[in-house]
Amino acid sequence: MQRVVYSYTEPEALPLIQSFFLNPQAITKIQENASTTLWTDGSRAVQIDKGADQLEYEDPNAGASGLHSEDYLTAIDFLHAHGGGPENLIGFDLLGMLTVNLNGPTLSFAQFVDGYPILDNAADYNLDIESGHVLEFDRPLWTLSTVVRQTQVSVIGQSQLISSLERLCSRVNVHTFHVELGYVPVRQSMPAGEIELEPAYYVTNNGGDVWVLDAVNGAIIAEGLA
Repeated sequence: MQRVVYSYTEPEALPLIQSFFLNPQAITKIQENASTTLWTDGSRAVQIDKGADQLEYEDPNAGASGLHSEDYLTAIDFLHAHGGGPENLIGFDLLGMLTVNLNGPTLSFAQFVDGYPILDNAADYNLDIESGHVLEFDRPLWTLSTVVRQTQVSVIGQSQLISSLERLCSRVNVHTFHVELGYVPVRQSMPAGEIELEPAYYVTNNGGDVWVLDAVNGAIIAEGLA
């Protein structure tokens, strides 16, 4: 498996923000703090958090009728109309998502690289849809561009992964876990405009527990609840 460093691009903020409003001239800008800015027309709202490089959109008008009866078609149209996304997006509904999150969005579009998913909710394009109408949408403000460098690494196998998990939760039957091999994005300590994709195992159980383990050495990267 590859450990990959990518350069990334960011969308033009103002055209992206204006795409969510029927009348961009009627929106108000509110600076919530040093890194977070809100735009609203009194009903819909778009928040950009530069600290997390994330955009969040909310529309409380649940009664509005949608163009499609299929949520997936609604999501695709919405993505295309509001900044689009990378070509390597694959959609999952709530029951088929890579994460165990009972309060998750209607649909998540996960990014894939070399056949492996990027296992980070902050890298997903998430949509909450009701009756064909998008109530909430969030997306990252970065898009992978070109490979800067890549290194071939060996990942641990099943027995080593089980040993790592048993050290974390010795009284749980690790064979009942859902295990997904993919990448986690790392931006800390990286040069500006670059992001590193580290091989990782994303492990969940039916209780909503999550463990992210380094796929090279089995060390825990993160843990908690989905």
